[in-house]
Amino acid sequence: RGRLIVAALLSALGAMLGLVPLAAMVHMVQVAMGQGDGAASIWPLLGVALVCLFAAALLILAGEVLAHWADNQLTHGLRRAAVQRLGQVPLGWFSSRSSGEVKQVLQDDIATLHSLSAHFYTSVARAGGAMLVAVAYLLAQDWRMALIALLPFPGYVWFLRRALRSSGAQMGVFAGHMGRIQSAAVAFVA
Repeated sequence: RGRLIVAALLSALGAMLGLVPLAAMVHMVQVAMGQGDGAASIWPLLGVALVCLFAAALLILAGEVLAHWADNQLTHGLRRAAVQRLGQVPLGWFSSRSSGEVKQVLQDDIATLHSLSAHFYTSVARAGGAMLVAVAYLLAQDWRMALIALLPFPGYVWFLRRALRSSGAQMGVFAGHMGRIQSAAVAFVA
């Protein structure tokens, strides 16, 4: 858990720094259009933009590596425990289950867990960090335009909640059907 929290924080900070070059470009254009103190002020902005761009890439990479390291330890332990448990069950247990069901538990469920532990938290952190910096930048530029730009966001959240609630009810049925499809495919090949 601690590694995933640090990975998420690194990814969020990387996403925040990744937006600095965009803000620097806006200010470089303002300088070029005559709203600044000349071409001499473009070079420091370019330097800051490049440093932030590379720092963002390194922080996101570090977050992803750390998240995958934590995931590797988790899924490795789960796979070992599952194999040890399957080594202790009576042989009749296997004959009452299809190979698709066993594959579902040993491969597919752990692959889903990989998506959760290695990718979900860093992806959410990157999205949250980018949104936080973007909203702060918009508010700093013009709070009225920022409010207009953010107006559709509550509707999106409402729609997303409804979609997730309706799909969550069907997820168990979907997993059961996938297990039957895999069992049928294995039986067909056999």
